[in-house]
Amino acid sequence: CITVCHGGVTGVVAAPNYRCAFVCGGDGSVRRIVGRDSEWQVAQEVMLGTHSSQNKPLSFTAPLRCVAISINSEEAGDQLVVSTTSGTIYRLLCSDMTFSVAKEGPIRSVTAIATKRYASAMNPSLAGQVSSYVVTCSSDGAVRLWSLD
Repeated sequence: CITVCHGGVTGVVAAPNYRCAFVCGGDGSVRRIVGRDSEWQVAQEVMLGTHSSQNKPLSFTAPLRCVAISINSEEAGDQLVVSTTSGTIYRLLCSDMTFSVAKEGPIRSVTAIATKRYASAMNPSLAGQVSSYVVTCSSDGAVRLWSLD
């Protein structure tokens, strides 16, 4: 057992291609953890809500910028999407944990997030192209579909 973040763990996703798991926390952090059984350690970490990715160690007393609510992996497993209480959805690369803002919205109460990539069959002009979508659920009962393209 290890302490991963302050504010509670709010989401976790396995990344078998990278032999790790990613954990988001109530302190706005996303951490890559590696190990097995009862032997786990934090291998890399970033703090969401900053202006850019910062791959330096985080202090558990770092100022709270946003709360990471939910984390999910895109189908290929190379990217993560993370929703926050600030209404921002981040896209994070599993390989180096660099992140960017995928969507900023008026939603401040996202409680869950899911992703899906699919080839467009509906529009012949888009044949063979792959699109990425995010579905968010919020505390007001709304379900929204967002395009990440």
